[in-house]
Amino acid sequence: MNRSSFSPITDFDAEIILCFEHQMIPVWESYGMDHLAVSKPTLREFREQPLSDQISISGKKRTKKKAVVHKGKGRIARSWPEDDQEALHYPTLAYVRSGEAEFRLGDYVVHCPQQHFLLLSAGVPQPTGFQPYLESPRRGKKCEIWWFHASVSHAFIALSVSYSQEEQQINSGHFYVITDQRISQLFHIFVQEITEKSEGYVKTANGLFLLFLQMFLREIKQGNFHTRGTEALRKPTLPSNSPIESARLYVQKNLKHPLTIDMVARSVFMGRTSFATRFHKETGQTFLDYLTERRLEEAKQYLLHETCSIEVVCELVGLKRTQFHQLFKRRFGMTPKEFHRQDKKV
Repeated sequence: MNRSSFSPITDFDAEIILCFEHQMIPVWESYGMDHLAVSKPTLREFREQPLSDQISISGKKRTKKKAVVHKGKGRIARSWPEDDQEALHYPTLAYVRSGEAEFRLGDYVVHCPQQHFLLLSAGVPQPTGFQPYLESPRRGKKCEIWWFHASVSHAFIALSVSYSQEEQQINSGHFYVITDQRISQLFHIFVQEITEKSEGYVKTANGLFLLFLQMFLREIKQGNFHTRGTEALRKPTLPSNSPIESARLYVQKNLKHPLTIDMVARSVFMGRTSFATRFHKETGQTFLDYLTERRLEEAKQYLLHETCSIEVVCELVGLKRTQFHQLFKRRFGMTPKEFHRQDKKV
């Protein structure tokens, strides 16, 4: 059963159960590792692994190989802005639900059809997610991708959805976050098995990932998850055709990512200076103040869940832990821990 429509999902709870029960789990039970590819640092290394006949690869030179090193314990280890690539500290798994996705990994492109999985390994350059997962020419191309995001601390596993259609990229901004560490550990053990390739690893990995999917689905059915995203979007206060309102929606859907004013200005086809001036005029705030406010408001919602640790919250809203405490207290008049304790007493 394939989803042919690329319109944004409105009932996520029903859609996630449908996708797991009728697509992801049956696909993995039928094909397992035969429908999984693993990103590698180079094209040569990628070609060395067994690959589905439906997956194709093409080389693509990078614009600039010098990396920007990201210090601290954030999700990004290095980035290459000119190539719209980044390398993360932890693995991410993509499931192509429909269409064909084209992932630019380092100096090559993986053409991944529907009903296939791609493991984006830690440390390997991958797309940042701000551009469509499609290579030019993009006319007539589209895909829907479901993402499993691990965490630096192994404290949670999250699921999100993105859509690419021609020149348009939509990140739903809706995350299902599960903090049961057994499920997160299952994912990491699965990754470790296919990375180390010990004797009998294929059979072990097949069983591990199937168990992971089944346990993840069980948590969803039982309501044991936290979700923030589309329902958290504020009603538009500016005209719907305003580029500043579009920028605000773009920010809300990408809070987890390291956003900059240049990046957001480009998303609405404006220059940095004109965007900054118009943003302040229409919202009464600077872009940085607005971005910080939205991240703190999102963090507050996550803190309402007693199982969401401060470390997890920081990862989910794109703030460094070293600055989170000070910013939160300045805005809400209490520390994150004090807010958490206060809420539990209510």
